[in-house]
Amino acid sequence: EPLITGGTGSDSKNLSQPRQMPDIIHSGTMNAPAIIACGRGIDYINKRGIKEIGEYELYLAMRLIEKLKNMDNVLVYGKTTKDNRNSTVLFNIKDRDSTEISGILNDKFGIATRGGYHCAYLAHKAIGSEKLGGVRASFGVFNTIYAVDSLADAVYKLSKNRV
Repeated sequence: EPLITGGTGSDSKNLSQPRQMPDIIHSGTMNAPAIIACGRGIDYINKRGIKEIGEYELYLAMRLIEKLKNMDNVLVYGKTTKDNRNSTVLFNIKDRDSTEISGILNDKFGIATRGGYHCAYLAHKAIGSEKLGGVRASFGVFNTIYAVDSLADAVYKLSKNRV
């Protein structure tokens, strides 16, 4: 039985969900825009290549890591080399709450990050960030070098208390 019913399909005058297939499992109009968008996304990945996309995303993460790890008062958690890592970077500014930093990055610089414990307090405890959490920046194929450099510049200003 379907969890949600409605949009009675081929029997539109009936207020009850039809009992015959396939209408019984089609509540309402299918989400054609999402289905088409998903297909276009797959086409893009196939055209660009998963390996190339992954290498680009990792390049962006490593660019940020290289900039952050040379800043005073900035902590970078996890591996700082590209071997066996992904394009997510976790960092914080010493003695500053990560949710505060993430909020300032959003409000003052228009940069989206996620601050806090990321539903994984024990993971934060294991890496030593249980007191302040961490600021998470995740890079994707549509991010740019400019975006990475803008984030690094904003973190630098925050680490110097210039914001």
